[in-house]
Amino acid sequence: MKPLKGKIADKTSDYVKRLQSLGFVIIGQTNYPELGLTNVTKSKLYGNAHNPWNPKYNTGGSSGGGVASLAKSIVPVTTGNDAGGSLRIPASWSGVIGLKPTQGVIVGDDTVPSSVNFANAKNVSDLKKYFDGMINEDNRDELVKEPTQDLKKYPIAYSTKSPVGTKVSKDAIKAVKQTVKFLRAQGYTVVKKNAPVDGEKLMKTYYKESTPSGTSANELIKEKTGKNMKYKDVSPMTWALYQADKKQPKSTEKQIAKENELVDRQMTDFHKKYPLYLTPTTAKTAAKNSDPAYLPKYTKRLHQISKLDHKKQIQLIYDAWMHGLAKTPFTQLANVSGEPALSLPTYVSKKGLPLGVQFEAAKGQDQLLLEIGQLFQDEGQLQFLDDYLADK
Repeated sequence: MKPLKGKIADKTSDYVKRLQSLGFVIIGQTNYPELGLTNVTKSKLYGNAHNPWNPKYNTGGSSGGGVASLAKSIVPVTTGNDAGGSLRIPASWSGVIGLKPTQGVIVGDDTVPSSVNFANAKNVSDLKKYFDGMINEDNRDELVKEPTQDLKKYPIAYSTKSPVGTKVSKDAIKAVKQTVKFLRAQGYTVVKKNAPVDGEKLMKTYYKESTPSGTSANELIKEKTGKNMKYKDVSPMTWALYQADKKQPKSTEKQIAKENELVDRQMTDFHKKYPLYLTPTTAKTAAKNSDPAYLPKYTKRLHQISKLDHKKQIQLIYDAWMHGLAKTPFTQLANVSGEPALSLPTYVSKKGLPLGVQFEAAKGQDQLLLEIGQLFQDEGQLQFLDDYLADK
């Protein structure tokens, strides 16, 4: 946000304190979209984050700048947070590994609903060590479970159907089918099965849960500058969330909790039969940098969103975000359910752009995901930029 340019945080988060205590050397902050709201990294201050595989394309968001530095092997690990796919979407589009852990398992996860702090890497063993070092010890017994034993006794579910009814590219479908073929060759049973969740309803609830981030942005700007935010200071969506939160009924919080609890129960029951759920991480390969986060026709409407009642505000936010959501409709389920999800870079398109597949597991089964990731890495199934360039 432009009003905060040059403003330095006056405290160190518990997450960063833990990193420092483990001996990590933090070399800097990278580009990310305002409030981490979009699945592409575009910011008013620093522009686009260019994809190392092809700079005409975006890295994905919101942890785009960090993942670009990782894909280029500038650093071995990058940090970020994930409230809707912000670690996994850039992992898919930039060809690295991204884990969104179980909600609450990592130190500092109690700050924002549905949001978790974690990292991206190019080596599963690095993520395993990182996970062990960053666990919130107060929640270890409750949220860190032993991996499901004898996984080959259980079917793995997979789906290539968008949960919001949007188009899924041939590349995304091929990536999943390629993964299914590999798993079956390893002796696993893999069956086609969609998650038992109403995707459109989930997303509208998710957007209602996101509106307080607009108010938080205004509070931060006011704290640092002494003034409330203005439309020109922030992105259209930040402004829209800020205005929608003003009209959000007090009863909405209970409604959100009720609907999220339903998703939690649905997925908990689902994983009793299917310990792993496989989908594309993203519905297509990376978006071009020329592709806007929101279609221009919505910009003016978002500016004037305060004129609408709350129900119409949420519908407008849903419609405006659909241009981006259609590219990445698979990641938000894990945030709403609180489950862990892992994106693995298993596929490269004919145009030379990567695309990841995502495994989602029951709460507490983070280590199961890491074991699956290790299997893919050990068997040479992961494709990174350095290897791709070396083979050309």
